[in-house]
Amino acid sequence: MFRDIRSHGRLWPRRPAGLRENLLAIACRMASVVGGPAARTVIVALLAFILALRRRVDQARFLIVLTGGCGIANTALKHVVGRKRPNHIPLVSSGRSPSFPSGHASGSIALAGGIAAIGWKALGDSVARAGALAGLALSVVLIGASRVQLGKHHIGDVVGGYALGALWLAFTLRFLRRDRQGK
Repeated sequence: MFRDIRSHGRLWPRRPAGLRENLLAIACRMASVVGGPAARTVIVALLAFILALRRRVDQARFLIVLTGGCGIANTALKHVVGRKRPNHIPLVSSGRSPSFPSGHASGSIALAGGIAAIGWKALGDSVARAGALAGLALSVVLIGASRVQLGKHHIGDVVGGYALGALWLAFTLRFLRRDRQGK
């Protein structure tokens, strides 16, 4: 069991596909799609539109700058590092872009952090805040784990994506906070 994990970078050992494995594969694919750039773009566009309708243009701009900037930083870093994607699953395309850092991981943590920052005041109750944060954190972890399980990334790619997304989130929060204070 542990040999499979080390040699293939997978979260679970490879066995003949049964119902459990098929459900895991479906769940991983769903998490990967939800955490991907197309779904993230739709989510950000819808949230930005709703925020703009509510005259919260600064928050809409924050989400757009946060996710768009994170995507640009991720793409630039991918081409600087140039790490190849895992190639341990025969006949499965592992993607065309470089592997490090994972864009799904960086984008998901940036978006989840942005949603948490915007919704923090709206969720005044500590139980509601804890539930929202737990849900956002779980989605981020599932998206990252799905990328490794599907063979699209090494574990280090996902960790690097998380680090990039968190750093970009902190930078964007700091920049926009300074902008509002007029500094």
